[in-house]
Amino acid sequence: MNEHQKTRFTKRIISCLFNNLTRKKISVLGFAFKKDTSDTRESPAIALVTNFVAERAQVAIYDPKVKESQIWKELVDAGGKAGYLKQDILIYKSAYEACQGADAVVIVTERDEFNNKELVNAQKLETNQPQGNCDHDKTTGRSTPVPVELKGTNQPLSETSPHTLNENNPSLPTWELKSTNTPLKAISQNLPQSPSRTNRTKQQPESPPVSPVKMPSSAKRYSRYLFYVDQPTKERPSANNFGPEAAKPERLDRARVTKGMRKPMWVFDGRNILDGAKLEVLGFRYEAIGKASKYAGFN
Repeated sequence: MNEHQKTRFTKRIISCLFNNLTRKKISVLGFAFKKDTSDTRESPAIALVTNFVAERAQVAIYDPKVKESQIWKELVDAGGKAGYLKQDILIYKSAYEACQGADAVVIVTERDEFNNKELVNAQKLETNQPQGNCDHDKTTGRSTPVPVELKGTNQPLSETSPHTLNENNPSLPTWELKSTNTPLKAISQNLPQSPSRTNRTKQQPESPPVSPVKMPSSAKRYSRYLFYVDQPTKERPSANNFGPEAAKPERLDRARVTKGMRKPMWVFDGRNILDGAKLEVLGFRYEAIGKASKYAGFN
């Protein structure tokens, strides 16, 4: 959101809440600049929260990846005083606590936790795609295999082969199976006899114990960044920070949120990541930035 959109979005929220935010609780979900980051530089949440405080509203902030100290720093750098800000702003560790008793919820960061749209199952799409050399028939929805030209020999098959020659396509490869009349008992007697388990253990000397590898003192401070092939790690590293793979957060239960919010339960989507029809079924009033208002002149 640019500066014009921030101001316009704030006015739209104030208009829907009877043109007065005094002592009303506004829950701001997300304080970072964008999804999957803790960077708050030039975040639209800074301007929105500052405008809400100027209208004497009670602001509740929740962001799972931004530290509380960073939020206070950004608001103070924007021109606010820490003593006055802490009278009207509370920072929560849970989205449900931040929405408890709120008159409106404002989505500022497009995190997956706040999204309520259905995710596309990538695996299902892959299975529906025709694989290999197939022609997909749109009318019947079936895939028919396309014949592939194979290079082979035209030698006749042996008498013991279970395969038959394809007269329609003589270019198909042929296989020649050799049979033997030697009985199975005679074959087993000619195989080399393996030594018993006791003989094998006596013949093989025991390997000497492995001495522990000493780490130089200069490398101890960087030991957490070293990886050893012979010592597998118990925690699976992720591609971003080489640390333990973080579990994906659960999505916000909107039905649970409705039990704690105050009527008429406004939801303002500043990122257009929500499905408004689903929210309206639960009793919310949904407004999204960049879209025409359904409740213009109706409060």
